[in-house]
Amino acid sequence: MAGWRVNLHYPWWARTRPERDDPRRGMFGALEAALLAREDIRSTGSTVAVRPGAFAPERVWTLNFHGTGRGPRNLFYKEAYLPGFYSFDPAGYSGWSANAGLRFDPAAISADEAGRYFDGLAQRFLIPGVSKYAQPAPQAEIPAGCIFVALQVPRDKVLTLADLDTHAMLAGCLSRAPREPVVIKLHPRSRDPQFEAQVRALHDPAGHVHVLDEPIDALIAAARVTVCINSGVGIEAQLRGGAVITCGASDYGALTRRARTPAELEAALDTAAPPDPDLMRRHATWLFRDVFVDDTAPGWTDKVLDRLAAT
Repeated sequence: MAGWRVNLHYPWWARTRPERDDPRRGMFGALEAALLAREDIRSTGSTVAVRPGAFAPERVWTLNFHGTGRGPRNLFYKEAYLPGFYSFDPAGYSGWSANAGLRFDPAAISADEAGRYFDGLAQRFLIPGVSKYAQPAPQAEIPAGCIFVALQVPRDKVLTLADLDTHAMLAGCLSRAPREPVVIKLHPRSRDPQFEAQVRALHDPAGHVHVLDEPIDALIAAARVTVCINSGVGIEAQLRGGAVITCGASDYGALTRRARTPAELEAALDTAAPPDPDLMRRHATWLFRDVFVDDTAPGWTDKVLDRLAAT
């Protein structure tokens, strides 16, 4: 495309002092540099999200941080589920995204291809225990074979995609105790003292209910099933070969068990099983290599701009 203008949204974390340690700044700087280096692009910027219609009658393409809603000539960008991976999507993120409506076709990716790509993910993230957020050192014993419930940030917008809200999800899982151990983990960025106190009050080891702040990889390894609404912990559990139940819309749910009602959650807890390992590796390759953008992959900025030009 010749002579097109692209407006880049500079979110707050891209405008803070350089000493702020935010891994997104590296991605953002590379994207900004790629825009400036393209002779066919006139790059502008804004400190607020601006959709293309605001520039009418000029035709402008926009890159906006962390939003939702469809419209031409726009991509929303946001960090995805593992460090270095990002969503660049015309409709938003998580269950709102256009990605969420894409069809996963396992036949499009060979077993060998998926195995090689997944081995790279394992070396980069799974073996060293790297998660999206920094994890604490192990402290407590985790009951083997537990139901692991991964909570999300209270009142986060993404929770509006829930079929079962946090309380209904918790109630369904807690109904299995004391027959089965239930382990609950608060989100590391939870900043709601009242909610946190309510959850911590559920801790009752004698009744096989445990509220623990243990590393995600250890919790997943101990669990027979991981339950969440649409948390990134769900895809991490799937990558580690675990059974996953999601209680809301997500962009990774092709292989999870979706529970939309209390009865469906009960049935899913009875029968949840891990996906076939080969199918899981193919799905991981499709999601992380093809759908998301890896800011360590050669030519990733070209992938973004080609995707933007196609909107």
